[in-house]
Amino acid sequence: MNRLKRPTYLNEEDVPKAIRKSFDWEGVLSEIPIGKARLIGEDEAHYTTVRAAVARLQSMGKFKNYYIKTRKEGNERVSYVVNPKNP
Repeated sequence: MNRLKRPTYLNEEDVPKAIRKSFDWEGVLSEIPIGKARLIGEDEAHYTTVRAAVARLQSMGKFKNYYIKTRKEGNERVSYVVNPKNP
């Protein structure tokens, strides 16, 4: 027994495109003053995305002393990307 509904066909151009947020992570991180942290909420980027972006740049030898703290504030996870005074 076929449980699928009657097929609906669309033109390829009518299929919704994926919306991807794009950050210039290198630019974002380079703007963090020494001894300060940048707060990044889930509305800007998911915490796993932040971690992956920083890890990728660190593997390239950049921002080696930066670290990330993730905390839950209410129902949202926020990331703090820290540029420490004393690495």
